[in-house]
Amino acid sequence: MKAMWQQYDKTLQENKILNEQLINLMLENKSRSAVKNILIYEYTGLALCILLTIVYILLFNTAFENTLLTASYFVSFAFIIGSLLMFYKKYKMLSAMDPSKNSVSETAQTTERFRLLVSKERLWTIILSPLIISSTLVVMAKWVKDIDVMDMPDVFLPRILIGIVAIIASLLLVYKLLYFKSIQTIKDNLEEIKKFRA
Repeated sequence: MKAMWQQYDKTLQENKILNEQLINLMLENKSRSAVKNILIYEYTGLALCILLTIVYILLFNTAFENTLLTASYFVSFAFIIGSLLMFYKKYKMLSAMDPSKNSVSETAQTTERFRLLVSKERLWTIILSPLIISSTLVVMAKWVKDIDVMDMPDVFLPRILIGIVAIIASLLLVYKLLYFKSIQTIKDNLEEIKKFRA
């Protein structure tokens, strides 16, 4: 009878360890899935930035027709280059946010650094969005329609204002629903993993 109880106790311990490993694996997979959601969005942005960089380089000689066009070209191109650099920085951090490869504390620190970086990015993008929208619209109006924005300010000013409002609203939604929601999921999972590993 004692041997039977010992066998039963051993089986319970094995099942408990197995259940903890399965839960730990599920939590790690949820964290990876949250990171993957952010990466899909980032890769889309990267593809768009690379495409725009090629267009801006190919149309470089057309950017010197007037001062407004030249300034708008360099401002909007600087934003594209800045976005490429930010992608690289975020990609490095996202790659380090894997609790199966790094310790939970390292992953938690990287997650917090990523949250702070994204918060700063959101703030600066919102602050600079009027400049980004207006400079991009000046350049695109010239390249796509061969129109100088200064010739038709009554047409383009409302479009710039609508673009600014639209970009700020969409940025707030993207940052809230994608970045910060995913970051919170990762943080919650890290807390659970910490409990299971303790």
